[in-house]
Amino acid sequence: MLERFNSIAVRSIQYANQAAHRLGYTSIGANHLWAGILRYRTSPANATLASCGVRRSAIVRRLRLQHGVPRPPVPPGRRPVDPDAKSVIQLAIAIADEYDHTFIGSEHILLALSRHCADAVSGHIELLDLPYSVVENAFARRFAPPTTQYGG
Repeated sequence: MLERFNSIAVRSIQYANQAAHRLGYTSIGANHLWAGILRYRTSPANATLASCGVRRSAIVRRLRLQHGVPRPPVPPGRRPVDPDAKSVIQLAIAIADEYDHTFIGSEHILLALSRHCADAVSGHIELLDLPYSVVENAFARRFAPPTTQYGG
């Protein structure tokens, strides 16, 4: 399933796995995907967030508050993706297809997380405290194919 994912997206998912491990989870959830894309500081996803005026540190602080006290340690290794995170990954693939992108990057995962969270929280991304449309517009400005002067 990850063959279209670029190296930054794959590394972000590996970071999500590490976050789940550190926090004592036996599977990767959507919040771990957030942690994964945020950890890759120079990723297109973080650049997109910055263009929305969102500070990475503010999201990390909110994630830490949501997770609270870590659970007891679990064995290291690759974790399965839970249904919530799996729907985010499938949405990232669909978003890449919508934009006719041949790859899936951290920016697609960001937009999928944003859309997924907005659907659950009345159009606002609770973690970011801004409307989904702001993130979607920033994504479109950064990653939509260029148009010619003749509109195509």
